[in-house]
Amino acid sequence: MRKFLFVLLLCGCASVPTHTVDRSDTAPSDQVLRLTRALNDGDLALLQSVFQPSHPLAELGPSFANEANWHALSREWMADLLLHSQYGHWNLRHVRPLSAGGDRVEYRLVHEDYSVEYFYFDLVTQAGGLKIDDMGNRLFVLSQVGLMEALYRRLILPPNMEDLVFAEFFTQLGPFNRGEISLETLLSDYLALSESLQRDGLTRDLLLRALMAQGGNWSSLMPPLSASRLVGTDYPLLDATLCLQQLAKDCDREFQRLPEDLKQDIALQAEMGIRALQRHDISRARRFAALALVNDTDYFPAYWLQMQLGIVSGDHQIAVDGLDSLVQRFDVPIDKQMLLQLYPEQGQAFLQSAQFRRWAEQFPEE
Repeated sequence: MRKFLFVLLLCGCASVPTHTVDRSDTAPSDQVLRLTRALNDGDLALLQSVFQPSHPLAELGPSFANEANWHALSREWMADLLLHSQYGHWNLRHVRPLSAGGDRVEYRLVHEDYSVEYFYFDLVTQAGGLKIDDMGNRLFVLSQVGLMEALYRRLILPPNMEDLVFAEFFTQLGPFNRGEISLETLLSDYLALSESLQRDGLTRDLLLRALMAQGGNWSSLMPPLSASRLVGTDYPLLDATLCLQQLAKDCDREFQRLPEDLKQDIALQAEMGIRALQRHDISRARRFAALALVNDTDYFPAYWLQMQLGIVSGDHQIAVDGLDSLVQRFDVPIDKQMLLQLYPEQGQAFLQSAQFRRWAEQFPEE
């Protein structure tokens, strides 16, 4: 897995709270709190012991239900996830009931560079306590177990002709990951598949995960037809993320296509505001800043946006409010150069303002 960067012009000196709940949620259960602590503490032993996903083909016989390779694979997934998040913090967002029973626990994973991802874990109620039945990254359509179920059914059950074509395409992903097949060759072979296989969720999820694992600017190298077929409108978070990687691009259309709960997420609202500020679209930046600051979650970039918006607009009280939150909530050292970082002239005017001088009086030794 690879995280997608929401590139922020931050000083990188703040810490992130390890447990925050968006205001609309009720108090989390003991099981959810235990899961959150385990994720933030990197408690691999606990997480591997409670991650017990059912085998995708368990209904076909007991040999599948107890397959050793399946249990080893699920343990590897959890180890990879903790390695991926080792320098980040898991912020609890929502706990939502599942129609089949249990709860879906949704998180915002904030990396040390303030890039953000959205994950979920499906908890199943059992007498012994915490049990995780599935997990997923919201960039994709298929969950971890859902992906494997679709793959197993394609490759293990008696195949039809389309399954055989899929299997041949699937064998190319390994050589691509090892650098033996070029991106152009892989995308050409993808576009040579039948339309039904091109639009198949398993095909697209596997290909997208392989492309993301390459890092860098893989998306910018894709021909428009490949991007349209591969991403389309079925991956709204991925679509928005790819847009946000282009610093000067207006991503309002992609933002509006997001699920409602993501449009209301403080990280995406702050990112949209920061991008608007970079384009000197002050009115839009102010609108997104107001949305982000309504949220009760302590989130460093939201206050950084508030401070910079106040500086560039000349509203020095707003700038002081943002700066005070950064200092008080995140223990940011007072550094005047940070205030001059993006807008030197406006920042100098802020440093000379009555609002800043009154605020700075409480720090006589700084």
